[in-house]
Amino acid sequence: MWMTTDAAARAQTLLAGTAAAPHDELADILRILASPDGADHLEAAQHATRIPEATLRAMMIGYRHGGPAGAHATLAATPATIDVLERARQTVHASRAVGLGTITIDGGSLTDTTAGVQIRPGPDGRWYPFTLWRADEWRPAPGACDDPAEAFRAARRARAARPLRR
Repeated sequence: MWMTTDAAARAQTLLAGTAAAPHDELADILRILASPDGADHLEAAQHATRIPEATLRAMMIGYRHGGPAGAHATLAATPATIDVLERARQTVHASRAVGLGTITIDGGSLTDTTAGVQIRPGPDGRWYPFTLWRADEWRPAPGACDDPAEAFRAARRARAARPLRR
């Protein structure tokens, strides 16, 4: 669904001459990779982008969940001020029924290592949920939204459905 919606929106802005953002070649590459036959193009994508295959695979998942913004959030959290991150942490903390685990601000992300979940700000202003896949490897989860507490809950739901791999 993201690919169709994104392609239609890009076509409209190009036809109207209102494309404000610069062309995003990485988003185009990920759009192809996220297609049904996309994995066939992984080697060429890795060569073109110099991004490791494991990262490209994670970005494909991020693209499927959140379009280009989801892919970019998978690569790295969008820079946010400490005030924005602290407010988000307080919002998440207040929404939790039980205060188990500690939510830390690390590299622009909010992380609960005990629960194996993380949320990151994306380039579109939404918060993107992630779950711990392997030691220090985070995978995107569905449920990006404007509310950090809801994104955190989405990460928890995804984590419950995806047991920790070691």
